[in-house]
Amino acid sequence: MATLESLVVSTTALPAPLLHTRCRANCSRAHLALCACYRRGRHYRELHYAPRLHTPTFEAFARRTRALPQFLEALWRHLELEGVAHSHRLTLVPRSSPHWQRLAGAAAAASFYVRVTQDNLLPLPPERPLKRAGNPSYDLATPLNYTDRLGHHVQPGPRSCDLLLHEDRRARAFLDAQGRPLYIVSPRRPARSPGELTPAEHAALWRAAFARNVLPPRRRGDGAAVEARDRFEVAVVNVGATQNLPHLHLKVWDDERAHEELWRGNASYRKLRAGSAQMPPLDEEGGAPSPPMRFYGV
Repeated sequence: MATLESLVVSTTALPAPLLHTRCRANCSRAHLALCACYRRGRHYRELHYAPRLHTPTFEAFARRTRALPQFLEALWRHLELEGVAHSHRLTLVPRSSPHWQRLAGAAAAASFYVRVTQDNLLPLPPERPLKRAGNPSYDLATPLNYTDRLGHHVQPGPRSCDLLLHEDRRARAFLDAQGRPLYIVSPRRPARSPGELTPAEHAALWRAAFARNVLPPRRRGDGAAVEARDRFEVAVVNVGATQNLPHLHLKVWDDERAHEELWRGNASYRKLRAGSAQMPPLDEEGGAPSPPMRFYGV
């Protein structure tokens, strides 16, 4: 599989069969632009999208009342058209992210782009009823104790309500139960994919990640807010075969050093880090932050 670094996101740089007429016609009437459509054999597909409306940051885009719901709705309908809606990984990358990939053509001025990948060799999980009991996004009072599909175990400890940072009538945002530098955002109504949500619920899922008590504003050395930068590195939604836990949730990856400095005084976060299989324990108070962790995009 080719690496993302080897791809040029440009409609003119791809062979004609990879960007077919149906893609162009569908996107031209919608609120998004299809930047690239990439295939590797019969199994792997990758599509890149950018918004037609340009704003300084993704957060500025999300604050517009109609822009985000319209963009998400158009994106989901196009994924259905392309046959990838049932199983894929969606990664939103803001321009300020170290994982930003250069865009070309009409999308060059975009503040973010969306990368959607599908690997048909990944087996789909069995269809089972979506239960609230024991699910950390819905069962808030039960101590965390589960193993995800990759074998990462969360030992009994804090409850989801101890990690809850934001709650409104459509979505909740939490610290990560595995102590990683990310936030978990889930809809209040149980769902497996964005297609099961209303446009308002889908937009609320993304907006909840940027509440002030979830991702605080970035500050310069003089204390002034940094307005031209998004407060996250990437945001990931897994659907179908890419889900480790069988329910819809958004993973918002933070800068690791900033995340650690922000939450190291939180007792629940310290306990999670002490028992995490993926993250080293926090240094003693006053010590240097642990070295940056590689981003694996999961």
